Amino acid sequence: MVDVAPAPEVTEAPAVPATPAPAAWVTSLDHRRLGLAYLVSAFAFLVLGGVVALVLRIELWSPGLQILDRGHGDQLFTLHATVMVFLFLAPAWVGVACCLVPGMIGADRLAFPRLQALAFWLYLTGGVLVAVSYLVRGGPFAAGALLRFEQLRGATAGDASRLWILGMGTVSVAAVLAAVDLVTTVVQLRAPGTDLLRVPAFAWATVVSGVVVVLAVPVFVAGLTVLYIDVAHGGRIFTGRGGPVLWQHAVWLYGRPEVYGALLVPALGAVIDIVHPGLHREERPEARGGGLGGDRHLGGRGALGNRSPRWPCSRSSRRAWSCSTSSAGSAPCARVRRGRSRSASASRSSSASRH
Repeated sequence: MVDVAPAPEVTEAPAVPATPAPAAWVTSLDHRRLGLAYLVSAFAFLVLGGVVALVLRIELWSPGLQILDRGHGDQLFTLHATVMVFLFLAPAWVGVACCLVPGMIGADRLAFPRLQALAFWLYLTGGVLVAVSYLVRGGPFAAGALLRFEQLRGATAGDASRLWILGMGTVSVAAVLAAVDLVTTVVQLRAPGTDLLRVPAFAWATVVSGVVVVLAVPVFVAGLTVLYIDVAHGGRIFTGRGGPVLWQHAVWLYGRPEVYGALLVPALGAVIDIVHPGLHREERPEARGGGLGGDRHLGGRGALGNRSPRWPCSRSSRRAWSCSTSSAGSAPCARVRRGRSRSASASRSSSASRH
């Protein structure tokens, strides 16, 4: 008899302990989780801005000063404007882009997920610093600096002012990092064979707004740096004679591109993809399949609430074929045209044989 060696015992590998849910969200590099984190944080700051707006409306209920003095009124007004623009609108669009853009272009991740995670935590830290600066005694000097620039001349060093400047600078740096990641994602991680002319409008809007942010935000960061030197180290650049006008230019060189380029353009891209989902399609059989030129061309279309597009075709072909994509991925209208061409050629050949 042949001795048979006993089969080796199979030992199960030790189970990898699952990461707790809160820790998984904190350390996650998934673009969907990062996008949701941006959106949740942005809406939390939206609530803060709404509460401040409610207090301001109560103050404006009747003429005169009721619950706020002039200084605190300026502080709350600037806090409302800062929160709604810097901490809500712009980060909310970044969150939407993180969730949808990779799927729109056929990618499964962001180009630099760690950079995007760093940008989110910088944004959250800077937003908290900006909000806390208004709780420090006296408040930041910049309470009226974005509204009445002559207040810079009376600026004094203080913890609140430094917190405000550091918070705004941190949020601005986070915006640049997020924009670099999103632009690189669209340019470098598109599906093979997909050029920039075939990506959805929202992806294009993300690229345009990202380029605007990269070009405009450094101007504001430079202005904040000079302002910090004036406040913390006794400089006389913005606080000297004529200096507030320089601060005004630094704010608006950033503010105008931020409003029209970084906030309006993504909204226009989203509207275009919702209203006209077939904008980038081509009327050819190979573009009607499952690729980026076909029905899944707008990867985030379902989340944006788009309907299936209806393709133009003749009335007779609509009777014979539905203008939706067939299960084989070919174009019904194209099949009708091919069938007509075959019937026409057959009739010509039969008439020629009769003659």
